[in-house]
Amino acid sequence: MDMKISESFGFWSHAKEYLLAAKKVKDPSIDYKGKSKFELILPAYYLIGHSIELALKSYLSAKGYPHSELRKKKFGHDLENLLNECTRRKLGREVKLSKYQVQSIILLNKTYRNKKFEYLEYDNFRLPEYRYIFDVAQDLLNGLSRYASNSPFNRVAGGFSPPAPTTPRMRLRTGRFIKVVGS
Repeated sequence: MDMKISESFGFWSHAKEYLLAAKKVKDPSIDYKGKSKFELILPAYYLIGHSIELALKSYLSAKGYPHSELRKKKFGHDLENLLNECTRRKLGREVKLSKYQVQSIILLNKTYRNKKFEYLEYDNFRLPEYRYIFDVAQDLLNGLSRYASNSPFNRVAGGFSPPAPTTPRMRLRTGRFIKVVGS
């Protein structure tokens, strides 16, 4: 088995699991009218950030970056540095991220890279709208699923399993944050 494919698939698979965990912690499709909208929100944002980090590392791993390189401070937990390197390595051929999607990852990164989701720190958080950043992570995973499909772990009888279909959504920019409408 090719170690690059295996390692890349491992990153992608973990990214998918972290996003699933975020959905279980705070389902973006539920309207929380009767409950606190902010209950468990920081752990959910952390899980989305970690999912994005692992998805980007999956891409770089498939491009030949060794695991040891991806752990170094240059990349580490910095979503913006990872995204910039992926973009330099032609991520756009696999995943078309809009300007607003990129901006939402960068905005999430300001809190994520400093571990403010993990350690008690009283601060004001500027974060992208939850449902939107969840969908950005989902789009990234779906776009990179072809890399994961090349893994021997993802084979089905007669070939490879296709990427999961995505539901079309209409995105509107309102003020500084982006809202997702429809579903």
